[in-house]
Amino acid sequence: MPPIRRSRTAILILTLLASATPRPVAPQAAAHYRQAADVFELMDNVSDWWPGYSDRRYRSYWVRTIGLSAADDTLLTRYANLRERYFDKRGQSNEDPATSEGGLFTARATLAADPLGDAFFQSETVGEALGRLDGRLQPADIRFLRGFYAHFERRYLPLVTEHEKAIQASLAETNRTLTSPSVERWIGDVERFFDVPIGEQRYDALYVWWPDSVQVVANPRGRFLVVRALVGSGEKLNVSDVVAHEVVHVIAARQTSAQKRSISDAFLRDCPVIPSTGRLGVIEEPLAVVLGNMLFTRTFRRERYRYAKRWYGDDWVDLDAKLLFSPTVDAFEHGGRITDTVAEAVQLCATVRALRQRSGPPADK
Repeated sequence: MPPIRRSRTAILILTLLASATPRPVAPQAAAHYRQAADVFELMDNVSDWWPGYSDRRYRSYWVRTIGLSAADDTLLTRYANLRERYFDKRGQSNEDPATSEGGLFTARATLAADPLGDAFFQSETVGEALGRLDGRLQPADIRFLRGFYAHFERRYLPLVTEHEKAIQASLAETNRTLTSPSVERWIGDVERFFDVPIGEQRYDALYVWWPDSVQVVANPRGRFLVVRALVGSGEKLNVSDVVAHEVVHVIAARQTSAQKRSISDAFLRDCPVIPSTGRLGVIEEPLAVVLGNMLFTRTFRRERYRYAKRWYGDDWVDLDAKLLFSPTVDAFEHGGRITDTVAEAVQLCATVRALRQRSGPPADK
């Protein structure tokens, strides 16, 4: 049988059809497991290089369960010094909200503060992460990090390997909610509410091990969201609301500096920062609770929603969120912006501050 010859026209048509086939689009928000991120967070916290940013419970667990030698401590001290040199602390919690770019909001600088962490959060393996550091860190520092992770590998690898196996069911359960088209629309609505560009940012949550089997906590780490969860094998723990809360923080950081300063100045005139809650506790944290926990749960996990439940660990943030819920959600669901809610939010905040001065903190629920 003679070979089949295709005309140039037929080949062109096939090429055009192939290029026109829609490619799968990654969801705007999703949870992942990346071993490089897990190892990085574990050893970064064991070093306790910046108390308050790092969580000392990691080091306490490591000392108690695995052990630290003098050689280990020497390496961890060198690692801590390296972290200090490359981490940009501008916009962190030590800045004055009356004069800083972020004011009462997360500063934009925090989204690109950590070139070392960013390399690990993007990578599947430690080797891949170290390869990404070329051009970001000095060659001698990269060589040190190779030796650093090799030194501790025998001790961290069993822990993170077991964790990866254990969280698969929870990962699937969380993504069942997070990757739905309705959640993507919700994220777009939150971006609109904060008046930031819609659909330009991905929100990748990364599961990492931590030593607390009771609490699940999360933190924005640049453009990534680190979820600390210790779950049992096969346990189906849906933490989509925890991720949604952190998404709100990242979106808040993306506001223009002018908008942050305008809103912050309006609050600071009548609702000063309380040291125990910090600058983010005035408006950003309550809004993250309102939108990322309360409204998100009511919308996507209705069976778990109760207005009166404890939504946040800090008493005053929890109270502020409950008071802000009605006016904020009303504006949000009618196409409003954060700027439409400022006057009422300031008034509510000032009322709570006055109550706090007279009566002290609210009783535990």
